[in-house]
Amino acid sequence: MYDTDGIENTNNNKTKHQNNRGLKIVAAVFCLATIISLCGLMYVSTSFSGQINKLEGEVKTTKEELAKANETVSKYEAATGTKAVEAETENTKIKEIVKPMAFDANMEALRNKIESETHLMNGEVIEEGLIEEDNIILQIRKFATDSRAKFLFATTQVSHELRVRPNNGNTSQYLSYGGSSMAIYYKSLPNGDWKKAVDGNGIPGCDTVPQEVKDVLKWTNQRPFQSLIFCVGEGGSENYGNLGI
Repeated sequence: MYDTDGIENTNNNKTKHQNNRGLKIVAAVFCLATIISLCGLMYVSTSFSGQINKLEGEVKTTKEELAKANETVSKYEAATGTKAVEAETENTKIKEIVKPMAFDANMEALRNKIESETHLMNGEVIEEGLIEEDNIILQIRKFATDSRAKFLFATTQVSHELRVRPNNGNTSQYLSYGGSSMAIYYKSLPNGDWKKAVDGNGIPGCDTVPQEVKDVLKWTNQRPFQSLIFCVGEGGSENYGNLGI
């Protein structure tokens, strides 16, 4: 008969050895999986933190850009006489230039200025007789702005209606006198005061045109179909100022 005890012991030892080896492998795999999981969590945490920092930076930049944009819009409103309104786009409110800003042409102030600068002939004697009353007749031939809406221009025409008492003592009569005088006035938008740009007596020299008016007009030496201001420069050169619109 064979001795089976030794065989059984040998088999038991091999089985234990194999079991221990299997447990070591399982433990090693578990440790490796744990390490990989921890690395993954660390990467996700680091990546998430980086995204938050990036988003915070973008939010800060966007706020700064929005503040700068609103400041630019405010300056544009003041410079051009336009009005910005809020418009909503994808849950974001932005400002858009959509309509003109209201302003008052202030015709009364313009008339008062023209009358103050116009010579009245009350009490003077002309060929037809004594001037008892000099009435100024003011006509506004045209209103216009330059291309940037910085100024409002008024092309005006002034004439005189006189009440004259004839030298022979007859009843007083009304006469038109002196023809029409053209002049151009301008005011800053929206609330500036009226100023004279070009006098209506004769052809003005270009050196008499205010520099701020020169700056907003487009100038040419060629006679255009229509111009706002005509003046004579050095050497008798012809210069035409256009609104550029």
